[in-house]
Amino acid sequence: MDLILNEKQYIEKMLELGDCNPKDLGANIALLTRYMYQEKYTQKEIYNGIEEFASKVDSDFDINNWYSFIDKCIGKAKKRDLLNIDYIPITQKELDTIKEIKNPARERLAFTLLVIAKFNNLKSETNNNWINYSMDVYFNLARVTCKVDDRPYMIYDLKELGLVEVSKKITRFNIRITFVDNESDPVLKITDMRELGYQYQNLGPKSKIKLCKRCGKPYKVKYSKGGSPYCTDCQNKSAKDETKLITCDCCGKEFIAVSKNNRSVLCSECQQKNDRKNHRKRQARYMAQK
Repeated sequence: MDLILNEKQYIEKMLELGDCNPKDLGANIALLTRYMYQEKYTQKEIYNGIEEFASKVDSDFDINNWYSFIDKCIGKAKKRDLLNIDYIPITQKELDTIKEIKNPARERLAFTLLVIAKFNNLKSETNNNWINYSMDVYFNLARVTCKVDDRPYMIYDLKELGLVEVSKKITRFNIRITFVDNESDPVLKITDMRELGYQYQNLGPKSKIKLCKRCGKPYKVKYSKGGSPYCTDCQNKSAKDETKLITCDCCGKEFIAVSKNNRSVLCSECQQKNDRKNHRKRQARYMAQK
């Protein structure tokens, strides 16, 4: 699952587009549960909302198998708010340190590790520049391709340069970034944790990185002129379902919908509020009939 700076914004975009990788369904259900709990949904409304969303992702989804998991997520939601990080600040001193590596692949990897460490620092004040994700996360985000067995050696190269420290515990592969600069003003603000290797590779005014008009994901433009305004994933989806912009009748915010959708007049947030209002009305009528 993606590392997310603004979890509320992420969930609302996911509901608006109706997109979710089936592999990330559990993680997204956990996030959606916290979102609905903190938006004051009742427990029944949370179950119903998750069932409606997850059934669109997986036709075999059975809410009965998820009650225990959702209850645990509700318990965690009481202790932790949704993340709301505007950006990850990167300083010139940090960029200069990375440039001294003089190896493009290792530079992208070092930049990625730095961004993730500063992300963790913003999540927890006591983190102190440590990261502990799988190797797949680091190398995929950095856009570094190599044999799986070679990955630890690339981390070791950064260790030899004094850029990282590795945990002494054999059972866990924790990494601490040693060149984090929290004193200087930022010269770069990372607003999306996806495609960090591309973002580093294309710094400057001639950057070939654009933001997808559909999902907001950074993607690399292959051609200097023209080209699609969508990332590869959204190009494949838009080829099947063209989208259009609709202005919400309630709040006036524009939102994306499939071109064939002639029914939606409310954005996801206003639609949820409207659904909850109608649900309470139905409950009130039901109770009055008793």
